[in-house]
This record gives sequence, structure tokens and C-alpha cells, in this order.
Amino acid sequence: MSWLECDTTCSGTRKNVVKLRCKVCKKFEDKIVGRRNYSDKWLKGADSVRTSNIKDHSQSDQHEHAMLLLRKEQAIASGLGPSSYAPIVKMLCELSEDTKQMLRIKFDIAYFVATQRLAFIKYPALCDLESKHGVNLGTSYRMKMQERLFVTSLLTLSGKLYEKIYPRPSFFCSYGWNYRQG
Repeated sequence: MSWLECDTTCSGTRKNVVKLRCKVCKKFEDKIVGRRNYSDKWLKGADSVRTSNIKDHSQSDQHEHAMLLLRKEQAIASGLGPSSYAPIVKMLCELSEDTKQMLRIKFDIAYFVATQRLAFIKYPALCDLESKHGVNLGTSYRMKMQERLFVTSLLTLSGKLYEKIYPRPSFFCSYGWNYRQG
């Protein structure tokens, strides 16, 4: 594990590990400080040197994000594109053209629902209308929970840009975002 750094003490001919630190988390400390369950224990040095603690840290949200940032930095330095460090970009690049076209149409419908400030319940009806007009949408993201997840994910991905363009919703109901008119 190249990300692991340790402090040791010597007692005779034997070395004892006293603290473990994560070099990657330390490097990207400013970018991971707000992550879920953030802890600076591995930045300052963890006293517990058990294998299970190392495994737990390597699977933590903050470490995984730091590793993603490291892969991104290395890819950019090597002149590689986002598909080398961003799993969603890699997955999208591997989709067939038909699947990409179906996904584009669903994005358009979800975008229309969001920008027109329609209740989320309109998304399935618009998908059905497109299907009646001969547009092949496939079956993914056509069930209620999947549709809600799809539109909510789009809103989350657009993040701050979306918030700048469109005002915050007045409340969230079980069908999705609803806006107060007027």
C-alpha cells in the first residue's frame, strides 16, 4: 500500500510500528475535510495499527475520494482523459449508440420537467407520450422509483449551476420537486 506511511521505534533489533498515516488523505486534506464521517486520525497518525483498521480506512468515503483525486491528478499529468479516472465517464463511453440515444432522450425529458418546473409525476407521462410517437426509450428508468432516482440524480449532478439558474423549490413531495407559482 503505497499510500501508507508509518512511524517506527526500535527496540533492539526489532522495529515496532507506532503510528500509521495516509499520505494521499494528507495530500488532499483541504478537499476531503467535508466528506461524510471525516476524521483527521489518519492525517495526524493512527495509533491503532491493526490490519482491520487499515482496511476500514481504505474503504472510507474520505480515502476513496482522496484516491479518486490522486488518480485524476495522475491522469491529467499523463495526458489521459476523464475516462481513466471517472467511472461514470468510462461507463458512458462503453454504451452502445442505441443506448446512448435512449439516454439522451430521457435526459431531455427530465431536463424539460425540471426547467418547466413541472411536478415530477409528469416525467412518466412524457415518457409514455414519446413512446406513443414511436420513440424507443427502452425500459431502464421507466419504473417510478428509477424515474425519481434518475431525475433527482440529474438535478444533483448539475448542482450549483442549476441552483444559480433556477430558484430553490418551496417543498419536496413524494412525487419530486414542486414549485410555488408566482
